[in-house]
Amino acid sequence: MAPRKAERLLAVNVAALEDRFRQREARLAAEAPAVIRLDGVGFGRLGKAGFQAPRDPRVHAALVEAAKTILRRYGFYAAHVVSDEINIYVMKPPLPYSGRVEKLVSITASIAGAEVSVRLGTPLYFDSRIVPLEDPCEAIKYLWYRARIGYGNYARSLAKTLGVEPRPRSKLAELLGELEALNAAVGTDWRGVGTVVLWERYRKTAEAPQGRVEVERRRLAEHPGIEGLEGLEERIAREYGCTP
Repeated sequence: MAPRKAERLLAVNVAALEDRFRQREARLAAEAPAVIRLDGVGFGRLGKAGFQAPRDPRVHAALVEAAKTILRRYGFYAAHVVSDEINIYVMKPPLPYSGRVEKLVSITASIAGAEVSVRLGTPLYFDSRIVPLEDPCEAIKYLWYRARIGYGNYARSLAKTLGVEPRPRSKLAELLGELEALNAAVGTDWRGVGTVVLWERYRKTAEAPQGRVEVERRRLAEHPGIEGLEGLEERIAREYGCTP
């Protein structure tokens, strides 16, 4: 016999209500090609936790590892990490969860938040969104667009730490010149434009019933700086027939 306090719970018609409320769930679907963009929430307070500003290498490394975790879990094409954001490139169907947007954004944000928080020892959060692409070749434009945003943000953050008057985006070249005059040039390394994470194929020797054989495997590799951007651009252009 059920406890009296549980009688109201047991009287709930689970099957009927589950059907009723599942029909109301938002079921927006995403399609490939697309970018899943994760943005850090409240990363500005990391300075109070003892991290450098701007662009601490430990924070960047944690973001890169979070990107790798997402790529390994779902086999997505590539990632670009810059500033406090992770851009995941999804080039081919099928998408996990049948492309359900609410699942894709909530789970990727959860993975990134958990991974980065554990690695840095402080609670951090992400929001996530889906950015549809017209075709795979548009991924190249998106890559350089986010790199340009990250580069400008780094320059302005660096200027702020040096007491240099901020400039609007249209005056970035002018700001870069002032920083260079102060021996604080903004480079195109991982600090300026981030790191690309790519799947790469390699061959290794393995034991098999017929003896030692060479097998092909793949692994994730990091390519920091503008060379990483150029490498991802070249790969997309080659694999999808993109023209300048």
